[in-house]
Amino acid sequence: MRDKDIDIGRQQSPDGCLVLAFPARVIQPVSAPSPMQRLAQAMEELQSAMARQREAAVQLREATGALRASMGGLGESLSEYRGKLDGLAESVAGLGEQARALEQTAERMDG
Repeated sequence: MRDKDIDIGRQQSPDGCLVLAFPARVIQPVSAPSPMQRLAQAMEELQSAMARQREAAVQLREATGALRASMGGLGESLSEYRGKLDGLAESVAGLGEQARALEQTAERMDG
């Protein structure tokens, strides 16, 4: 293409420079969808959203079940841990009594 094939505006600026204007584009108007087309599109989007919501509800139920099982296991572990701590507390109390008895025996031997 040569310059003469394209209609570009040419103007002379006050300081003598040649100013080239960009050609104007013709924008084709986009026709708006009909009310029935808009309704059909809205229904499709609604069906898609409802399908995603159903899937999310299934995943929530699965996650809730897994959490319930995990919490049950945690409760059992805590009960077992508590039992071991109670046993340890009894052992420590017994060792404390033995230590005091030995201390009293040592004091009598020194005395």
